[in-house]
Amino acid sequence: MHSTQGGSSNRIGGSNNLSRSYDKSRINTKSSGEKEIALEKITALRQKIDEIDDKILSLLKERIEISKKIGEIKRKQGIPVKDLRREEEKYSQVKEKALKLGLNPEDVTNIYRKIIDMSIHVQEA
Repeated sequence: MHSTQGGSSNRIGGSNNLSRSYDKSRINTKSSGEKEIALEKITALRQKIDEIDDKILSLLKERIEISKKIGEIKRKQGIPVKDLRREEEKYSQVKEKALKLGLNPEDVTNIYRKIIDMSIHVQEA
């Protein structure tokens, strides 16, 4: 613990950086009205997240339907379902786009690995 003239403070992460410290006496000092407004904002933002999730799921369904069609063509033509070159191209594209959007490229790639696994599964069906 670190003591200052303004009250007791704890440092986060053991750093000497004063901008990373916080004053315990300031925690939970918001009025109930401010908390209610904050909760309303959170609820509205969560509703936006729910709407985005609905769009993501609709696009995922569309992607899977297209993958089924690709699987049918591959089966008719005797083309292997797995296409490692295409997968690597896709992961590379995803990483590049994630970086441009300020997203963690490894996290996004991990999500796409699951999406591609789903696509391969429906192509094999």
